[in-house]
Amino acid sequence: MMFTVNNLGLLADNYNFSKYLGNRDRQVLRQTIMTFSSILAFQPKPVTIVEIGVGLSTLVISDLISRRKDGSKLISYDIRGKDAFVENTRELKIDIDRCLKSIDFRKEATCTYEELTSFYMSSQSTVAKMGHEQLLKGLDRFVDWSMDDRRLLMVERLLGLENKTTLINDLRNFFLDNGLFSSSLFDLYRSNDCEFEWLKGYQSEVNFERSLKNQKIDIVYLDSGEFSSVLEFNKLEKYLEPGSILVVQDILFPKSIKSFLIGAFLIGSTDYQILWQDNTTPQGVLVAVKTSS
Repeated sequence: MMFTVNNLGLLADNYNFSKYLGNRDRQVLRQTIMTFSSILAFQPKPVTIVEIGVGLSTLVISDLISRRKDGSKLISYDIRGKDAFVENTRELKIDIDRCLKSIDFRKEATCTYEELTSFYMSSQSTVAKMGHEQLLKGLDRFVDWSMDDRRLLMVERLLGLENKTTLINDLRNFFLDNGLFSSSLFDLYRSNDCEFEWLKGYQSEVNFERSLKNQKIDIVYLDSGEFSSVLEFNKLEKYLEPGSILVVQDILFPKSIKSFLIGAFLIGSTDYQILWQDNTTPQGVLVAVKTSS
């Protein structure tokens, strides 16, 4: 399903700002509204949502939980804290002060530059503790270039492909030969504005993991940097209890390398069950529930 109008304010006055968004952002907004409306409809008691990465999703989630009026709360982690929210929404003509009252911003990094570098240098790095071969069995559902193939050509060149129909098998073999995260594939996605640049010199404390350990988490929304998401998931995964719901953004490769291997892990894990996968935007979203620890 896709909205056929530019103004999602037809849903509620709080979304009148959608008329100022481009088509891509409108569809991301639509996907976020539908995802979290569906999840929250089945939550009979107050919930705590932990969001990693501040953006339009922060606006949607805070609005939806404020409508519940039951004490549900949103905790948003971002290295820029609430400044990230203000900067991302200042052109949208929304009541920023009202939104800020319902969000607990945590201004801190979720990992250090040293952690990030070490993870991407090791050929043993993986998602949670899953073996590479087992993880890569779940790859098929997360390779999709039908709506965004801008990076497909450079991936094909790296893998030496002449026919994209073999991409999934060749990608699987490439990872087995070169390591998942230490392979040169991830270098293709490096930029001057990625975590490897803005985490340099940032002294992170252990607040992130300490707060995870001490906070019951009902719902997690994972949507931060291209390179930090897997490290964040590995830290989060240890503290999620059975019944916790995980929402993962940017699950489709080659549009992104952010979370497609997290998706493959969730397919192969006996501790999670996939609730649904939405591929109606180029980045896609996956929703899973933890069933055992």
